[in-house]
Amino acid sequence: MTGLIAVFILVTRIAKPINLLSSYAKKLPGLDFTKPLTQGTPIDDLPGKYKDEVGDLASSFILMRQELSKNIQDLVKMTTARQKIESELNIAREIQLGMVPKTFPSFPEYKEFDLYATLLPAKEIGGDLYDFFLIDKDHMCFTLGDVSDKGIPAALFMVVTRTLIRTLSENVYSPSEMMFNINNILSADNPRSMFVTLIIGILNIKTGEIKYANGGHNPPIVLPNDKDVFYKEGTNEPLVGAMPGMSYSDNLLTLLPGESFFLYTDGVNEAMSPEAEQYSNQKLLSQVSKNRDKSANEVIESVLISIQEHSKTAPQSDDIAMLMIKFNGKEI
Repeated sequence: MTGLIAVFILVTRIAKPINLLSSYAKKLPGLDFTKPLTQGTPIDDLPGKYKDEVGDLASSFILMRQELSKNIQDLVKMTTARQKIESELNIAREIQLGMVPKTFPSFPEYKEFDLYATLLPAKEIGGDLYDFFLIDKDHMCFTLGDVSDKGIPAALFMVVTRTLIRTLSENVYSPSEMMFNINNILSADNPRSMFVTLIIGILNIKTGEIKYANGGHNPPIVLPNDKDVFYKEGTNEPLVGAMPGMSYSDNLLTLLPGESFFLYTDGVNEAMSPEAEQYSNQKLLSQVSKNRDKSANEVIESVLISIQEHSKTAPQSDDIAMLMIKFNGKEI
C-alpha cells in the first residue's frame, strides 16, 4: 500500500509540470512573437523546481520560445529593411525613367522626321540610356549608350553621361569632339573603372544628314529605300570613360526620305532564350528589315515582341534600349 502511495505521489509530481508544459505548448501558436515577450510564463519557474528530465524539458521549451521570438523579430526587421530598399529602388527607377524622353511624338511640329525610343532596365534600375533634344531649329542631338555595370552605380554613371552630353552640345556641333570631352571628364575620376559604350549623333532636320561618333558601341542599322537593310560598320573606336586622351571621329551619312537609322544596346541582340541561345544580330536585322516600311514606333515594338517570343520564360538578362529615326523629308 505504501508503495502505491509513493507511486501515486511520484506520478502526480511528474504529471503536474508535464500538463503545464503541454498546456503552454498549445498556447505557443497564438503568441505574438513579432514583439518582445514582456510578461512571465507559467513554465519559467520549472527549471528551478525540477532538477531532472522535467526541468530539462522546461528549459528546452523556454529556449525554444526565446529563439523563436528572436528569429521572428529579426525576420521582421529584415523584411522591413528589404521593403524599404525595394521602395527606394522603385523610386529610383521612376526617377531614372523620368529623365529620358518618353512622350511621342516628341516634336509634333516637325514633320520632317519620325522618332521613337524605349528603355527596359533588367533590374529595378539600369545603365542603358537614350536621349534626344533640339540643339536649334535645324538640328537634333540624339544618343544611346550602355554602361558597363548594372544597378545604382550604372544608373548614376548614366545620369552623369547624359548631363554631359546635354551640356556640351550647347557649344559643340561635332559628336566626336563631344565624346572626346566626355571621355576625359568621366575617366578623370573613375575609381570603379566604369565605362560606357556610346553613340552620339546630330541629325540635320532639313537635309537628313546624320553626323555621329561611335565609342565602342554596336554598329547602327541603316534602312535604305532601294537596298537591303545593313549594319553600318565603322572603325573600332575606344570605350568612353575607360582612359583619358582617346580620340574619336565623325561618321557621315545622309538619309533620303523614307530611310531610317536604328540604334540598340546589346540587351537586344544578346537576349537569351531558355536554351541559352542569343537573339543574334541576324535575327535583329531580319526583324527590322521585314518591318522597314512601318513607323519608328511599330518597328521597335515589333522587335520587342520578337525578343519576348525568343526569350519566353527566360528572365531578362540585360537592359534593353532602342532608338530609331525615320527621315520623312520636308513634306509627308
